Amino acid sequence: MRVEGRWELLSSDLTIGDKTYPCGAGRYMVKEIRAGRFNFFSAAPQRAPFPPTGPTPEARLAAAESFDAGAGTYTLDGERYVESVEFCSYPNYVGADLAFTVRVDGDTLVQEGEYPLTRLGLGPVDGYLIETYRRIED
Repeated sequence: MRVEGRWELLSSDLTIGDKTYPCGAGRYMVKEIRAGRFNFFSAAPQRAPFPPTGPTPEARLAAAESFDAGAGTYTLDGERYVESVEFCSYPNYVGADLAFTVRVDGDTLVQEGEYPLTRLGLGPVDGYLIETYRRIED
């Protein structure tokens, strides 16, 4: 299975209990997987530029809230894909290993699995994440 390439996120659904939340709605996300490393960038489509007088604390906060990024290493063993996070906009992810099952069908990659919200300190129960990507570059 060839997961290496550049992928555009088409959908991301996080299920917690009996509720499913669309993640990243209204944002554009690209994930790159190459040579044992991964990175992702996610941004709101209409990010406001800083004012001509320079970035105010409020403008810096708005910029940070409209952009996410992360990077690290990955391993792939059959369908088991594990991301080891080295850098991330969300500090709770740094140092975490996130394991998923991946499938590639043509130019579509589906990544899914238990999402360790409890271990990451982001919630009282874990969730289940399903992400679908489209290959945009080999």
